[in-house]
Amino acid sequence: MLLFSITFYKAVLKLDDDDRQRPLLAIWVAAPAVMGVAYIACFLPGVFDPRYTTNNFPTFNDFIFINLNWFAVSLALILGLCFYLPYFGRMKFDMSYWAGGFPAAALSLVTTLYYMLKPGGLSYGIAITCLAVASYLNCTFMLQTLAAQLRGRLFIPDFKWGPLSFMRLCHEAFRGSIPRLLDAVEAVSAGDSSPAAADNLKELWRMMTLAHDEHSRHEDLVIFKTYHDYFPGLVQPYNDEHAEHHGIMEKINAAVEAVTTSGTASLAPMMKDYAEVLELHLRGEEDHLVGMPRKYIPLATHKEIIRKVWELTPVETWSEFLPWVVNNMPMLVQRVRFIKTFLWAMPERGQQIGIILGKGVDGVQWKRITDELPEIIPRGACGWERYY
Repeated sequence: MLLFSITFYKAVLKLDDDDRQRPLLAIWVAAPAVMGVAYIACFLPGVFDPRYTTNNFPTFNDFIFINLNWFAVSLALILGLCFYLPYFGRMKFDMSYWAGGFPAAALSLVTTLYYMLKPGGLSYGIAITCLAVASYLNCTFMLQTLAAQLRGRLFIPDFKWGPLSFMRLCHEAFRGSIPRLLDAVEAVSAGDSSPAAADNLKELWRMMTLAHDEHSRHEDLVIFKTYHDYFPGLVQPYNDEHAEHHGIMEKINAAVEAVTTSGTASLAPMMKDYAEVLELHLRGEEDHLVGMPRKYIPLATHKEIIRKVWELTPVETWSEFLPWVVNNMPMLVQRVRFIKTFLWAMPERGQQIGIILGKGVDGVQWKRITDELPEIIPRGACGWERYY
């Protein structure tokens, strides 16, 4: 009952942002099912006496057990419908799925007892169905666990993340954009005479400049300011590096603006140097700053930081920055987790973020993201559904 109360409270009043915790809701089925079995074992040990039940006229009508049985069955049906929202089963097999094994077995046990005490076509069908589902789930979980063990995926700590993983995930977008930028520079430097090549380079560099400026503002004015409050002097070297980067980028800006269809020979080495400096800077922040807030800064402060970051940047800039980050990340899991960092701190802005991304990513990318995060689909748009 304690687990039932905790999970029910969280499901109704809290944001279920971590898919790995959602299978815990199966405890809703286990609570009444186990109570029903325990009730029979403790208070009605002689219930299987032939006087209580016969094949022709079932006389067992205990109010408590009957209601516990149907309560468990009803909750199982409700949770089963959640697969079609989708609410469950949105990720590949994880050990958290085992949370559904015991509740399924408990439901099978209580429905089998109900059939034995009140034989009938309906009770028989429910008992057989629950037994088949419990057997299927537990066998599937066992096979998936064995496969994960053979692949070396068990007993490996999961990557920890939270709202402030926003900073670390932005770094992956910078890494993803650098190769495209270098390719565009190489094309122009090699003598590509088409105006499209020069325009493509200028646009890629414009977005890199916008993203770099906004990300450094987020860190200097909000994120690093909080870090400094906990550990004075920790972030000063990285603030200084931001200032150095702006100086380097100003020189590149001048070179990019001077690019014509005839190209420029000096731009390629400047861009390569910038890429190397940026990678060293990103690696330094990840090695020395990413772990600190997870250990010392409370979650409430993490959320407050993300809210301040959102308020710092105007929505016109977010309309370019968010799609740029998502489009430059190499893996879907990174894109989804990046969006979740905002949803964790600001769940009320989910559909606003969806509007921004819907305009800035292609149809395939949008479909893949909204399959994982249906809550960002704007109200009334294709795929949006009511949950109440």
